[in-house]
Amino acid sequence: METDFVDLSGVGGLLGQAAGRTGAAVIDWLAARGAEWTAVVRIVAIYPAVCSPFAVGRALPYATIVVDHFRLVALANTAVSASPTMDCGVPFTCPLGRRPVRT
Repeated sequence: METDFVDLSGVGGLLGQAAGRTGAAVIDWLAARGAEWTAVVRIVAIYPAVCSPFAVGRALPYATIVVDHFRLVALANTAVSASPTMDCGVPFTCPLGRRPVRT
C-alpha cells in the first residue's frame, strides 16, 4: 500500500508517492519537499484515514484539512448498513407513493 500526493488544482497531477499508509510516511514525504514548498500549501484534501489528519496537521500546521466527500459518504453508508436495525413489524411506505419497502 502507498500514499499518493496529488495536485488537485489541475496543474501538477501526481506529485509523488510514499511507501505505506502511516503518519510517518506522510510526514517524511512532506518534510522531504522542504520548508519553502510546504509553506505554500494551504488546503489539503485527505482520505479519511486515522493517521492522515494528524500527520498533515503536524507537517502542515497552516493548511486547512478537508475530507474527500465521496469517501466520507461511502464510509457513512457502510456504517449505517452494518448497524443493526429494529424490526417493529410495520412496513415502511414511501411518502412519494412508491411501493412499500420491507424493513
